[in-house]
Amino acid sequence: MDVLRMVFAVILLFTAAAVAVYFVIVPLTGSSMSSTVIWYYLDILMAVSLLAALVVQLQRKRAAEVNKGEGLSREWLEANAMFYLSVIVSLWFFRNWFDLLTSNPLGSQSVPTWVIWDILDALIPVVLGVTGFRLWRNSSPAKDQSPE
Repeated sequence: MDVLRMVFAVILLFTAAAVAVYFVIVPLTGSSMSSTVIWYYLDILMAVSLLAALVVQLQRKRAAEVNKGEGLSREWLEANAMFYLSVIVSLWFFRNWFDLLTSNPLGSQSVPTWVIWDILDALIPVVLGVTGFRLWRNSSPAKDQSPE
């Protein structure tokens, strides 16, 4: 099971890095057809990664609820914050992605929608990166057993 978690961690980290790097360099490429094609494949990768992040964050939230004990803990706050941030980013992403896929012709979305894409392309690397690092750290064979 740890190997599967590590594979998902690598996918999440790769997606986070790819989106972050391409988001930064896309103004240098100009608005070309190759940019649209690259974003098309990155969107598919982001969709799969966001679904995986939702599952990971939901499991983390449930574990924090069980271990909550007598009060607020840092783990509980982090788990809830990351879960709800993942939900918000996922809802926003899928709404805009489906709008993009159904817009005719492709690229006919409004200016506010493109602003939302810019915000999403900045938030997704954070959500996926944090989730990927957390998943990697918790599934590595030499993980630290000390309390967080």
